[in-house]
Amino acid sequence: MIEEYNQEGVNAVATAGRAIPGQSLTANPDEPRPFEQPPEFTDFREAFNYLAEELLEPEIYEGLVTGIGQGVPITDVTLQILQVGFQEGKWNPDLLMMLIEPTMYLLMALCEKAGVNANKFIKALSGGFADGKILQNHGKRMIKKDFSPKGKVSTHLKDMNNILECANDFNTHLPISNLIQSMFKSLVDNGNSDDDHSALYKEIENLNKSK
Repeated sequence: MIEEYNQEGVNAVATAGRAIPGQSLTANPDEPRPFEQPPEFTDFREAFNYLAEELLEPEIYEGLVTGIGQGVPITDVTLQILQVGFQEGKWNPDLLMMLIEPTMYLLMALCEKAGVNANKFIKALSGGFADGKILQNHGKRMIKKDFSPKGKVSTHLKDMNNILECANDFNTHLPISNLIQSMFKSLVDNGNSDDDHSALYKEIENLNKSK
């Protein structure tokens, strides 16, 4: 006896906007979607530079700043940007996860540059994956530009050097650690070795000024 299905339920599943289980097995393998192919970016720095250039495009930049200035959570904006990039085949899920936090800080820097009230950033990030004691404490100091030393940049650079030296001994590549190490080194080279490590925000500002 053939089981009869509730047509309303079938229609609901078909129009929900989500993939039906097994749907990928019916797609033409000769016409893969962008995210089913090797990603365009596999290097973190290259992907982040691409993001920065895209976000600085006037038509994109103005919309982002306006939305965040009106209270759209930065976490929502970040995840939407990165999800679109994934669907377009720019990066895989692993690189997407690595890009989340740096992208949020990049958006903060761009919004501050545009004159958005910086105090909205902490509220916009609260409750999301980026929330926590570090955000609540360091975020407020970044907004106030209070980089008086609690944990020095020079100390953090020493720690990052030790991490990368240890990783190298085990032939392990740590792309995020390499990026953070290079940013702290740049701060030290520019005379900020005695600042608090929240001064990393200065380096993000400097990177954007050079665009």
